[in-house]
Formats: sequence, structure tokens, C-alpha cells
Amino acid sequence: MSSRRKRDVPAGHALYRYLFGLTRASLDHLDLKDDEIALYLADMLVRFVRTDHLYQLKNAAGETLVHLVDMPLEVNESSGNNNREVRRHIGDYSLFLLGIFGLPPVS
Repeated sequence: MSSRRKRDVPAGHALYRYLFGLTRASLDHLDLKDDEIALYLADMLVRFVRTDHLYQLKNAAGETLVHLVDMPLEVNESSGNNNREVRRHIGDYSLFLLGIFGLPPVS
């Protein structure tokens, strides 16, 4: 389980191992046996354990962006943000919300 991103929680930590196992099992249940996707999702979940990472985007006035609909507008209006990182965060935030509010598991 290696990753190029620096983590607050190391890959060998029990939380990381648990989330990797959980995401891999969920993907296996969907017949998607892909460890790279499971690693990415586990890394995202570990990152978002810290709410300052979950709510890292700010608007020009310095206010935290919590609504998904506001985030793409900020990408287009803000020149100070790294667009690639902001777009990745928007995608990860969307995946995170889908995991919380998404459809029930397929039986």
C-alpha cells in the first residue's frame, strides 16, 4: 500500500488498513477487483478524517466552501488556487458525499 502523497496517517496505521480493507471489499462486492481504486479511496477517506482537509476550499473572502455547487465557481474565479488540486478536491469531495448519501449496496 504505497502512495506518492504525504499522509497525516501512515499507510501502516490501523485506520488506513481498515479503510483500505473496507473499500477493497466494497469494490469486490461490485465485481471491481482493483487495488489502485481501493488505495485511492482509502487515501481520500484518511485525508478527510481531518475536517480541515475536508473543508479546505475557501472563497475570495476567506470563507470556507461547504456546498458542492459553490466549489466549481471558485475554481473559475480564483487565480490563487492550484486548479488541478482544487478540481481533484471537488471530485474527492463529491465521491465522499456519494459514499455518505449514495445508494444502498447492491444485494
